Amino acid sequence: MIKKLTIFLLIGLFLLSGCAEIKELYGIQPSAEGQHGEEYIPIEEIRIEEMNELPPSPVEAETPKAGEIAEEPEEETEVIAEEPEEEKAETKKEAKVIIVKETDLVSLKPKATDPDGDVLTFTYTSPLDATGKWKTTYGNAGEYTVTITASDGRLSSTKDVLIIVNKKEEAPVIDEALPEKGELNADEDSTLEFMVKASDLNNDPLAYSWKLDGSEVSADDSYTYNIGYDDAGQHTVKILVSDGVKEASRIWAVKVNNVNREPILEKIKDISVKETGTIVLEPRAADPDDDDVTFSVDSSRFRKVDGRFEWKTTYDDAGEYTVTITASDGEDDTIQKISITIENVNREPVIEDIILG
Repeated sequence: MIKKLTIFLLIGLFLLSGCAEIKELYGIQPSAEGQHGEEYIPIEEIRIEEMNELPPSPVEAETPKAGEIAEEPEEETEVIAEEPEEEKAETKKEAKVIIVKETDLVSLKPKATDPDGDVLTFTYTSPLDATGKWKTTYGNAGEYTVTITASDGRLSSTKDVLIIVNKKEEAPVIDEALPEKGELNADEDSTLEFMVKASDLNNDPLAYSWKLDGSEVSADDSYTYNIGYDDAGQHTVKILVSDGVKEASRIWAVKVNNVNREPILEKIKDISVKETGTIVLEPRAADPDDDDVTFSVDSSRFRKVDGRFEWKTTYDDAGEYTVTITASDGEDDTIQKISITIENVNREPVIEDIILG
């Protein structure tokens, strides 16, 4: 009796084992409701008629002998729940390019949406302010990469913006120029001082060029015009201030008045002659202004002959004389005094007549 009960128990265990194999074969899994925290992937319904083989009937299976049935440990199935993807802290996209000029106002207004309808806040990196604005100025030319961040409080998204600030070329400005008057008068043999102060909104280095009647005379920010005796007439003084691209200028009109220079009279040596000798004066002079020069002698004893002055002395002219020679250009005179010595010449007596005493 006991032997029969044992056989029935073994057959029952075998049938239960066959049912488990059929469930595994046909994809039948327990419902999610019967598990504790495990997630299962739904399996589509599988039709039995599509199977090629059926497992052997439990009745046909060979009944194992008592003692041959070893208790097999249940196979543990590791259930791996798919972890949710990590939250992306930041996402970046290709930088947008914005091109402006110096002094332009850059104002960025990002457009963003949140799938959850959360309120978004935006932050900006320098040189943008907290509102996404930047008032450019001269000297800001260059490239700037700024980052805009949109945040819903937990997650954020960023976008780079490349701001290209092109140079806004401005001409230099002459802030001060001396002399203040544009028309000047000066005499020959004098000086005029010129000076300028200039600035450039682009902060470019400035170059100076002074020109006198079109010829460059200085590369400083000031210029001294040394007026010579040959400068009588009208002249122009011009300053050019350049930043390499544009320039500013100022012009002065200068009237130089002639200053006459007296003739230069060559030195004449003192003269010594004997009575009856002839004194000849041939004065020579040069005029710095190339003016015509005339000569005169302050003695009536001289007479002018072919540009020379001659004095034919007599026996009665013995003595010392001072003569003044004058050279004139019609405006100014140059004088020179010379000494003339006429030596006495002794004459032998003359017997005019003999009278009988």
